[in-house]
Amino acid sequence: MNKTKNFIDVYTVIRICIYTIQFVVLFAIQQIPGFIPEIYGGRPTLILPLLFSVSLFEGNYLSLVWGLISGAILDFSLSKYMGIQLFIMGVLGYILGKIKEKLFAINIYTFIVCCAVTEPLIIFINFYLNYNASQSEYMNLMLNYHIIPGIIYTLFISPIVYLFNRPIFYLIKKKEGG
Repeated sequence: MNKTKNFIDVYTVIRICIYTIQFVVLFAIQQIPGFIPEIYGGRPTLILPLLFSVSLFEGNYLSLVWGLISGAILDFSLSKYMGIQLFIMGVLGYILGKIKEKLFAINIYTFIVCCAVTEPLIIFINFYLNYNASQSEYMNLMLNYHIIPGIIYTLFISPIVYLFNRPIFYLIKKKEGG
């Protein structure tokens, strides 16, 4: 069978369906109040680790699409400024997809470094834009009791999301022959 590089096969569609189901489930879990217990007042943002794992497994164009979808959902749910998260997550997904293309061995260490660098930055940008942190007199209270524990919580959950997606990707990739 003659395949071109831009050919989308059955296995890619299966992976996209699995990522979509995970995206919907993790977003629903994230939005249900009280479903995930708060730790020191912070709740995790579950969409970020899923975006990072998809971006580091797939190419840059699929990562760009997932970044745009993730950013749009986060804009609709958490943000009062529309389009900021969409832009940030789209660019981030594309950059992570380019990292995947340049690095041949994507492992848990690469994933943890990417998460440790970018997740706090994205959560801080979201916090600053939504709560207008420069004019808030309770900024330190919100930061110490909600945002920083949420960042730490998200960083602890991130490897679990990666380790869940890794066997799915490699099992389907092995059946594909790649």
